[in-house]
Amino acid sequence: TSWLQGHIGYNFEVNEVLNIDAFKMDEFKNDKENENYYISSIESGLNFIKVDKLTDPSKGARFTGYVEYCSKLFGSDIDYIKIDLESRFYLPVIPDYLVLATRFRWGNLDSFESSRKIPIFKRFFSGGSYSVRGYPYERLGPLDEDGDPIGGNSLVEGSAELRFPLFDSLKGVAFSDFGNVYEDSLSIDFSELRYTIGSGLRYMTPIGPIRVDVAYQLNPPDHFPYSRYRVHASIGQAF
Repeated sequence: TSWLQGHIGYNFEVNEVLNIDAFKMDEFKNDKENENYYISSIESGLNFIKVDKLTDPSKGARFTGYVEYCSKLFGSDIDYIKIDLESRFYLPVIPDYLVLATRFRWGNLDSFESSRKIPIFKRFFSGGSYSVRGYPYERLGPLDEDGDPIGGNSLVEGSAELRFPLFDSLKGVAFSDFGNVYEDSLSIDFSELRYTIGSGLRYMTPIGPIRVDVAYQLNPPDHFPYSRYRVHASIGQAF
């Protein structure tokens, strides 16, 4: 299966942010003054896929890219440019038995005024079943004093996973993920990357694998308010 798909378009949103405890923080003080956010932007995306099987690839690659340009020239309340890039590779180490799957994602969000003016619903978040396993959903990165995520303007994530058959429709995996979200634009500090390891099972079905993973945080942040172990369950491969 292979295809190349691209798009470009105009997007207009009206967003109202409610019940966010982070409003008490200085970086979100401007949110109190606006009942609605008007987002007017030009978006473009590119998606290239060349794999042997869509639901459970064992050979091939996938690349995705997304750019959003938001400007007051278009009637928006804020100015920013957002870039989100991801690559995935699938390599049959031992044909019909052992597959190495890898993933790398990089994202950046840059305001033409101040990064603090970018609303929380446009920021990057990390952690969860399809992200850095071992961390709760969107809990990897900047948190407020109550342990709630506030997002950031730079993101980096990666994964390496070995996939192998066990018996009949059951497969096993061993994996390691890494990543983090950083408050400022273009501020990735590789010494602050968080790493996890884990293993899991895949029960193959006609619509894709049913997945259960158990992951462990190797180097969580200081005073991180969540367990180092986490179980993830979902449908479809992690990537």
